Amino acid sequence: MGGFRDHAQSVAAWAGYHAQKAHLPPQVGFLLGSRRYQAQRASFLSGQTLDIKAAKVLENAGMAVFDCTIFIDDEEVARAQLNTYVPTQEKLAEMAKQEVTENG
Repeated sequence: MGGFRDHAQSVAAWAGYHAQKAHLPPQVGFLLGSRRYQAQRASFLSGQTLDIKAAKVLENAGMAVFDCTIFIDDEEVARAQLNTYVPTQEKLAEMAKQEVTENG
């Protein structure tokens, strides 16, 4: 599936950039899934320059939706909507504790 990982990495870079601008450390985030994935190519050639746009369209209580598009030479080659979650530090600690308890 050409581009899905590139979309996700772009969202992570977007989040890191905005955290840095706010003088905050990067946060742990989760990719929950994608919707409406469309690609005009099955893969990309090694060395091709990909221009990737990730725009946040919705955010509420740590959940966010991003519209992502990949272009090669100004031609749209892939598009998807990503659903993400950034837990609070408290929720992240709770999740980690639950993982340890369940897996001993």
